[in-house]
Amino acid sequence: MSYNFSIVKPDGVSRTVSPTSYSIDKEEVFLQGQITGYDQVKVNYAGTEFTSIGNESDISIVDGTWVFPDPNTSEGIDLDQGSNTFIITASDSNNVGVSATLTVIVISNMDSFAV
Repeated sequence: MSYNFSIVKPDGVSRTVSPTSYSIDKEEVFLQGQITGYDQVKVNYAGTEFTSIGNESDISIVDGTWVFPDPNTSEGIDLDQGSNTFIITASDSNNVGVSATLTVIVISNMDSFAV
């Protein structure tokens, strides 16, 4: 079986694996990526683990695309100003897996300070 795991950056085109980072000016986001061969995704953020498993899952997986948090059940994840680090793990039922580290850097929107 072929395995693939990637994180899709906000531009929707760039796909990358660990480690990666990008800067945004929003404090609420959805993270997304692509998986092939894996059927589970876990995201660890601020000491809390979120999962795609179970009835109350926090991560949506549809046709090989994962989205955190699940856009059907919640708003985007709230981020802090500065660096926000996520550890994202994709795995299958045989515990074959891979992890990636993503750092999302929230920067101030200079336009919001205009007088």
